[in-house]
Amino acid sequence: PDHIVELCNEVVQEGHSVLLFCSSRKGCESTARHVAKFLKKFSFSAHGDQSEFTDISSAIDTLRRCPAGLDPVLDETLPSGVAYHHAGLTVEEREIVETCYRKGLVRVLTATSTLAAGVNLPARRVIFRQPRIGRDFLDGIRYKQMAGRAGRTGIDTKGESVLICKAEEIKRIMGLLNDSCPPLHSCLSEDKNGMTHAILEVVAGGIVQTAEDIHRYVRCTLLNSTKPFEDVVKSAQDSLRWLCHRKFLEWNEDTKLYSTTPL
Repeated sequence: PDHIVELCNEVVQEGHSVLLFCSSRKGCESTARHVAKFLKKFSFSAHGDQSEFTDISSAIDTLRRCPAGLDPVLDETLPSGVAYHHAGLTVEEREIVETCYRKGLVRVLTATSTLAAGVNLPARRVIFRQPRIGRDFLDGIRYKQMAGRAGRTGIDTKGESVLICKAEEIKRIMGLLNDSCPPLHSCLSEDKNGMTHAILEVVAGGIVQTAEDIHRYVRCTLLNSTKPFEDVVKSAQDSLRWLCHRKFLEWNEDTKLYSTTPL
């Protein structure tokens, strides 16, 4: 009834890809099955960098050798160039699915909102099966982030976003589309824990070791663009003292370096 297959077909037949966002993991899998069943066949041809597989059969074989074995839904959908992506897949499975999508072996990828955060998988058309993330109604920020996968600069010349909704939701959707993004606020300024966690992580990662490193690090933060530099440095130094006092970090007087303490 929502013409989802037709919306995918017209893009795939032109040689492009579709990202199809669903509100739940179960919805991702059932939608992938539905689209795979009716999607018109297209010519599979891998493109991009060489990898361990160049066709969908070798990708399926690679998935079959995963510790969890071949996922039955992917076994059913991959031959049609359709896959799903959500947190229920293992890291290895997600990496294989992402590679297939980037290489053009998968042209329709159903996903939850987790794909919109941190994974660079652009598409010609982004489709929202429902205006919801889980039980929550989609907001303007999430919509722009997810719809922004379509027509990425430098990758494609055109991008489309299709949002499927009920008649009674149209007014709310129009408000969502016209929403402006609220101003950004640094999480480091919310409370002391934000800066403290950040400092501990960069010291543990070897990014910050000296007093000069502290200055260099805080210059790169969003907080530094919204507050005086001296205030940001003081906040970082206060966090360092707190971490050293509670033995998370230690300061070596001889080497003049900060380091983490043994667990």
